Amino acid sequence: MKKIVYSLLLIVAGMLLADDVEISATNTIKFGSGSEWAGDAKDIEVEKLYLEDWLDMELTKGNFTAGIRFEAADSSEYNESIKDITKRYFQYSDNDLTITAGDFYGTFGRGLVLDLKEEKADFFDNKLTGGKIEYEADYFSTQILGGKSYFKYINDYDPLNKKVEQMNNAVYGGETNLYLSEMLKIEDYSFGIGGSYLFMEGDYVPETQYLYSESFIEKTEIGAFSVNISAFDFDFYNEYALKNTYRDPSKKGWANYSSLSFAKEGFGITMEFKDYYQYGANPNNVVSGFSAYQDAPEVTIDHVSHLLKTHPHEINANDEIGYKLSMRATVFDELDFTSVVAVASKHEEDKVLPNFDDEYLPYYDSWVDGRFGIDKFHFVVGGGYYYDSPLSKGNNRFVVPEEDDDDSNIYTMEMNTYMLETSYELNSNSALKFGAEFQTIDKAGEEFEDYYTSVEYSYPEYGYFNVSLIKTSEDVSGDTPDSWLGFEAGMNILERHKLELFYGRERSGIKCSGGACRQVPEFDGFKMTLVSTF
Repeated sequence: MKKIVYSLLLIVAGMLLADDVEISATNTIKFGSGSEWAGDAKDIEVEKLYLEDWLDMELTKGNFTAGIRFEAADSSEYNESIKDITKRYFQYSDNDLTITAGDFYGTFGRGLVLDLKEEKADFFDNKLTGGKIEYEADYFSTQILGGKSYFKYINDYDPLNKKVEQMNNAVYGGETNLYLSEMLKIEDYSFGIGGSYLFMEGDYVPETQYLYSESFIEKTEIGAFSVNISAFDFDFYNEYALKNTYRDPSKKGWANYSSLSFAKEGFGITMEFKDYYQYGANPNNVVSGFSAYQDAPEVTIDHVSHLLKTHPHEINANDEIGYKLSMRATVFDELDFTSVVAVASKHEEDKVLPNFDDEYLPYYDSWVDGRFGIDKFHFVVGGGYYYDSPLSKGNNRFVVPEEDDDDSNIYTMEMNTYMLETSYELNSNSALKFGAEFQTIDKAGEEFEDYYTSVEYSYPEYGYFNVSLIKTSEDVSGDTPDSWLGFEAGMNILERHKLELFYGRERSGIKCSGGACRQVPEFDGFKMTLVSTF
């Protein structure tokens, strides 16, 4: 590994000394000071103080590109001390061929088999360190890749002693897509097929690690086949994957994703389907999510509502079937309507429809909103109904359909949400926006209301200032908060620098990434982020 690092550094140094080299860089500084509140009652106070900085540099000369990241934190937002080169890569591109060595990302299909990405805000980075070759021709495209991954995650089992733990995996695979309509010289419509394969194997990891039993990859193979067709304003895509997980006991599973959409001027409709069975990182554990290298389509609603964003549905990678129907229509230039419905549950034998009996842990989510403008005013009015049986709550993880006659202990959440958002253009350069939401909640039989309101002034050339407040009528005890007030500001400095500041209290919630969800604790204090580009 050190030889690779030194070689890349020599290449970067050589390019810096060469002529006609294009250099770009981004530096990010994050600082936070305050307290996190953990525990079920949010009554465990943990002091939070961190300062982290990372510099991304990319150098390009002709067909060659080299990149490197220097990172330092003591400690980081996630209680990790770093002072190292955390990313490095070298890439050669020539017409249809691209060769990458070092750290890289990539995707096969729609993510059923492979999806490598970085989401630093959610502490998610599943990059591989190795090599990738990509070739794009008139009638086909192909890529092969392989490398090692030292995937990190947060051990937050003990809120007073959080730490970063690391898996150690080897990942190899390839994908090929055939553009059949191009081969056959068909111009009126297009269709193609694709295939992919992935092999994963984990090196030894101490069994004392927090997510060992759920996430450890002993040996796994996945193969997938896809088809896509576009004709007469319709687009169809289907991908089916088979997975062999060599654990004790070994399991065979599958994943299927389908999408059918139709679009005309001013109207669009899409139907999506998902079917996941024994497809988790550990099929022997009912609460295991997808492995760190898959991000299968969730087929859930990405809400615009602030209150609903804190309650995303937890995908059951080992047993879930569901649908999503999305429609959007433009009545005239200043009036748009959006309607979305998503449903899912555990499988009921071989049936292709979800079962809404509580023992099948159903999920039902619907949302409708309208957007319209009058002179300088713009409005968004929306509402939705949400019903879910969170997999990680209560007794849900142990529920077996048709074996549990008593469903009275099943944890459910039911919410009705109403939203109003309006903005007023003060002039051609600035605007004032007001948002309000009201939500009625039935959480495992306890009924209460949540309220959200915000006021924001924005001047896009210079920045924005926002004040937000969340209030709940939920019966809380002790020092548990029932309101969250926050002040946030963003400033553009000299065109190349963006400063973001936050002061106040952030409500805890669930963040999901890569098909895995985690609870984010309450935060009370000050945060700063400065991003500079050169």
